[in-house]
Amino acid sequence: MLFCLCLQEGTTTIGNEDAPLKSDIVLNGPGIAAEHCVIKYTDNNVYLLPHSQAYCSVNGLDVTEPTRLTQGIYHIDVTHLFGLGVSAIITL
Repeated sequence: MLFCLCLQEGTTTIGNEDAPLKSDIVLNGPGIAAEHCVIKYTDNNVYLLPHSQAYCSVNGLDVTEPTRLTQGIYHIDVTHLFGLGVSAIITL
């Protein structure tokens, strides 16, 4: 599944359909937690904030704490990727 999303200031939640509150982006798959991660866009900076026990990686390194994102390709789990460009457009 491929999504194109233009981020606006604030937070974008990512999770599966079992999340207590509906996620902004709902992904399916064995590696997606109910509340998987949050992408926060503030002051022209983009951060990935993984929830505990959720697999996310940046440039091949596991992410367990808030991490600032720049251009590149990022894993939400082992099967879902998104790309981030200068204009803060994300593809999932």
